[in-house]
Amino acid sequence: MTQNAIAVPRPWDRPFWKPVRHKEGVFTYIVLIHVLAIVGIILFPIPSLKVVGLAVLLICLGGLGTTVCYHRLLAHRTLKVNKFIEQVLIFWAVFNGSGHPASWVAYHRLHHSVTDTPDDISSPKQGGFWWAHLRWLYQTPRADRQRWCPDLDRGIFLLDGHLEIEKHRADNSAQRTFLKRQRAAGDAGKFQQILN
Repeated sequence: MTQNAIAVPRPWDRPFWKPVRHKEGVFTYIVLIHVLAIVGIILFPIPSLKVVGLAVLLICLGGLGTTVCYHRLLAHRTLKVNKFIEQVLIFWAVFNGSGHPASWVAYHRLHHSVTDTPDDISSPKQGGFWWAHLRWLYQTPRADRQRWCPDLDRGIFLLDGHLEIEKHRADNSAQRTFLKRQRAAGDAGKFQQILN
């Protein structure tokens, strides 16, 4: 007896230089910051103490924006701060390269819902070290904001990301197509049940 199965390529099986549709900008950004870092080291091999201090300060502020604001305040709702402080932290997180708050929170909540399963978009168990730390950023479809963070898909957060809305809708369609192919292959996992 033969069994016909549709082979569904996993996102981590793609060549590392091929971003998914609508994620070309993310890939370009990642390449560009690394190229600029190398150029900076060549042009300014020994920066002044002021430059090093400023770089460390900006890294710390961006880290606070991502870990305190995006992670604790917005994704898990385990912290409350003044709205002005929240917006300042969001600025530093965006400046740090963490992206739109609703996008980051949607990915993070999706990650927690299917941790360390094949549906986990950033699991090192599935795609390895480079997948978990970098490649998933530009090789997975966007997380559905309406599903994972409806609380951040309105108000001031909607104002922050009004340009991303149309791209987001197109990516949701692509993500559902990907999941339908997984379902046809009998390899859908928990994530499909959540989306249906």
